[in-house]
Amino acid sequence: MKNRDVSWTEISAWCTCRMKWHWAYEVNIVPKRVVRAVSAGACGHAAIAAVLRGEDWVQAVNDWLDQEISKVFEEEQEECRAIADLILSIIPRYLDNYHDDFKPVLIEHRLKFQCVVLECDL
Repeated sequence: MKNRDVSWTEISAWCTCRMKWHWAYEVNIVPKRVVRAVSAGACGHAAIAAVLRGEDWVQAVNDWLDQEISKVFEEEQEECRAIADLILSIIPRYLDNYHDDFKPVLIEHRLKFQCVVLECDL
């Protein structure tokens, strides 16, 4: 058995199609694509969460970029950089216009828990 983090996306893949799960999470072969809207949202959320925690939001964007680049093919890295540049241009305007106008309900934190993965032949 392996101890590792399991994401909601992985659980969804397991429930939807075990073969898709096998290729993506056991063999690490996935289609080449960066989903721009989801990636921009994740990067933006990381930046805003850093602001609300009193941390350096630019560093949060750079950390997001480093993490994303480590997961994608070389051909997709430029798209990740473009998303980070977009968020770096949006957040200062966002903070200038909205920073004092809202109170957060919840600051996102990563949830980690141990999950036992059963090994089987597909």
